Amino acid sequence: DMFDDLLSSKEFVLTTFETTRLINAHTTEIVGKGSLDFRINHRFGDVNGGFREMFGLDQPGSIEIAFDYAYSERTQFGIGRTNLGKIMNGYVKHRIMRQTVEDENPLSITALAKVHGTIRKVEDNRYDKFSNRLIYTTQLQFARKFNKKLSMQVGPVWSHMNLVDSAQFNHDNLGVLFIGRYKFKRRAAITWEYNYRLNTLDNQSLENSMYRNSIGLGLELETGGHVFQMFFSNSQSADESQAYFKTTSDPFKGEWRLGFNISRVFAM
Repeated sequence: DMFDDLLSSKEFVLTTFETTRLINAHTTEIVGKGSLDFRINHRFGDVNGGFREMFGLDQPGSIEIAFDYAYSERTQFGIGRTNLGKIMNGYVKHRIMRQTVEDENPLSITALAKVHGTIRKVEDNRYDKFSNRLIYTTQLQFARKFNKKLSMQVGPVWSHMNLVDSAQFNHDNLGVLFIGRYKFKRRAAITWEYNYRLNTLDNQSLENSMYRNSIGLGLELETGGHVFQMFFSNSQSADESQAYFKTTSDPFKGEWRLGFNISRVFAM
């Protein structure tokens, strides 16, 4: 339509982020139209296990296998499977606006809608019904590439759990997600991520809750067709609903874990 024709005449800012994910978070990026992104997201155990546990490498970890496909330059679909909690997920991400070189559009804006569900039946028979095991997560992401080195993104995160462990727990959980990337070499960047919870799953104050804000700090390397991200995070799961609202590890007690993400994009 006329609006799309107008946008097509603008020069868009490229690679605000190197890939569609950063530590646990989705970025505003979408892979090229018709491309398939195959991802492996892995987390080890806590480093405070010391040398006996090889600083977490000997402990059981969590792993997610994910496939992302771009239907168009604006819309991407994806599916994934996380072994921790045996969670399957599916999502759609749509680019609402893209930052332009001349700042007609000062920001990139993307919306994400995701549904998660575990196939595992637990002892509590309330979870026997599959719909009770569903979780819905939505995000609205605002990002800007300030220069060739620095990119930052912020946005609200909302997660709704159809069923929770206790009547006192919150079904709806809100947070504000901050992520960033600083490129210090041609193919290398420092990355960071922080999700500030506006409420807690167990309906306690932020200080008294058993849950903690998700934090991550990492290194990103681009090697041609692969993007390798290595980081430390207090979150055990790569699944957003678990990482952002069910993280129990306290980073101030040394409860960090090493993780990595590997991405390989294929032209279909």
